[in-house]
Amino acid sequence: MNENEIEEMLDHLRRIKIEGNLDSSRFGQIEHLDIVLRVFRTFIKYHVLLPDCFVKLTMNAEWTVEMLHRVFDGISDECKTNLNLERLESHLLEFFEGNSSLSYNYELNDFDLSKYMDCLENILNDVLMMFLEKGRSCHPKKKLAIHISIKKLKIVQKKMRFLRYIYATEINGYVNYDKLECLETRIQFMANNVGQFCLAALDYVIVVEVTDEIDFFNKPPYLLSLLVFVELEMKKIFHGELKASKFTQSKTFKDKKLPKEFSHHLHSLLLYLRNKKLENFPNNISAQNIDVAIEFLLVFLDADVSNHVINGNWLNEVLLKVGAIAGDVLYVIQKLVPRSINKDDTSKISLCSIQILEKTKDLKAQVETYYKSLKFTPSQFPTFGGLSFLDSLLRKLNEMSKSKSGLDFLMKPLLGNLEKELSSLTSILEKELSSIFRDVVHHEHKIPKDLQRRTINLAYEAEVAIDSILAQYNAFFAYF
Repeated sequence: MNENEIEEMLDHLRRIKIEGNLDSSRFGQIEHLDIVLRVFRTFIKYHVLLPDCFVKLTMNAEWTVEMLHRVFDGISDECKTNLNLERLESHLLEFFEGNSSLSYNYELNDFDLSKYMDCLENILNDVLMMFLEKGRSCHPKKKLAIHISIKKLKIVQKKMRFLRYIYATEINGYVNYDKLECLETRIQFMANNVGQFCLAALDYVIVVEVTDEIDFFNKPPYLLSLLVFVELEMKKIFHGELKASKFTQSKTFKDKKLPKEFSHHLHSLLLYLRNKKLENFPNNISAQNIDVAIEFLLVFLDADVSNHVINGNWLNEVLLKVGAIAGDVLYVIQKLVPRSINKDDTSKISLCSIQILEKTKDLKAQVETYYKSLKFTPSQFPTFGGLSFLDSLLRKLNEMSKSKSGLDFLMKPLLGNLEKELSSLTSILEKELSSIFRDVVHHEHKIPKDLQRRTINLAYEAEVAIDSILAQYNAFFAYF
């Protein structure tokens, strides 16, 4: 399909808006159609770079054809002079249906990656226009969500433009192949997610609904987090191989606090990678190493970051390490999607998986040291039902210790120590309390002072013991 056909339609719509003497409702419909056709024009222009979008765009093209009919059915014939509406409809549908049936085996090279980001910047321009137009006529609640999304998307667009420039002028061709490949994997993953969001935005404007509106409006912050992944990898390159570059001192690559929602979006990314790994990985040692890394990082994010056990500079530092490991996992998994693996790739994947496991062990040791240094006051032990709490926790520890997941390798030594301490404490409490209760019965409910003292002492000892356990193993407590 020729882009000029859409361009001709856009020109015709402009003339109708100027000369057509339209009411506000019809004018709004034409504005809406104008924006949708601009998005299609951009997708058609860069269709070679976006082969995965055609099935979705074919559905949207059908809706757009219906929109064309709704708009032009109420317009006078003289405004439709020289307009071949049927030709545009048939060409639009033929183009997308024809391309969606093709089997693409297309990989971006370094030049295409720069073009891909240029393409996405243009599509984001169209999406921002769609959101602005949509925001004028929707419910105040949706208007606020759209306004926030527009602000976030403008930041995404600005950052993408800067990173694309840095990649094309400062990095590509100046670092070794392996480092460049790791960076490009992150860039392409980020760019693919931007493209998917733009398609969802087209759905939202054309069909006026999305499957999950909350998830849809949460996507721009997630895209910003993926851009942070790219920035962190570029920062590593500038502080390593490109120290002489002026961009080493750029504000983008200086140490700074991570975005507020970074841990939440990091968790979402890890869940995605776990599912992707299940689809593509053979069951071998590399897969087990990746299993261990993903599961430990998910446990850490679930148990601690979400419960605010750690904070401040240390939280920022450890999240950077979690992000770096997640980026390595992304690289390995993307290497397997969806093509045949040669011997060099297999060897590289195996080596990367070993390095990922070593980084995970180092992080686990660092986290464990931090937990052991924590002080908890007042006690976090439940005031009521203390013994039933211990029994419940012991059962869950037993279940976890018997599990067959790859996480056993890292967790079992700690689980064993925790289980022993809790079992010992439970036994002591049961024995001492039984003795106290026997004495109470014996004295017919008249509790002498020495029994009161024993009860209070036992409570204090239990509190100290339990606080000690919680301080050392708070990650498990929060997780359970």
